Amino acid sequence: MNTPQRLTFGLIIGTLIIAILIGIAKRSTGPDQPAIITPTTTFPLTFTCAEATTYQSGSICIKTEPGAQLQIKITYCSHHIAQSASLTGIFYADSQGTFQWNWIPDTSCRGDATADVTAHWQGLWKESIASFTVV
Repeated sequence: MNTPQRLTFGLIIGTLIIAILIGIAKRSTGPDQPAIITPTTTFPLTFTCAEATTYQSGSICIKTEPGAQLQIKITYCSHHIAQSASLTGIFYADSQGTFQWNWIPDTSCRGDATADVTAHWQGLWKESIASFTVV
């Protein structure tokens, strides 16, 4: 077999192999039915802790998607918004999807407070609000 015949033979064999592989791929997804990938339209954003003691300590914990971008706003019963530097800015959930804010509550108002957390993940946005009691 000379070189042009080998080249032609190789192209024919290569084409047959590709055709067989395409046939196998089509059978795995069904006849004329492409594989459907459904994008995520929501994600979890759950409070796992929310507690505070005036002028001593406060903790807010979140469970979400790993790497989600987080922001928080704490509002005390006096309608005063917490100004602690540890609550200001953008934060990121760890590889387990958890994050915990710790701060010293700058209020003498004991009673109902809210934690308002917003999260951004893969182009999606979600907000969750938890009520808790400052003691």
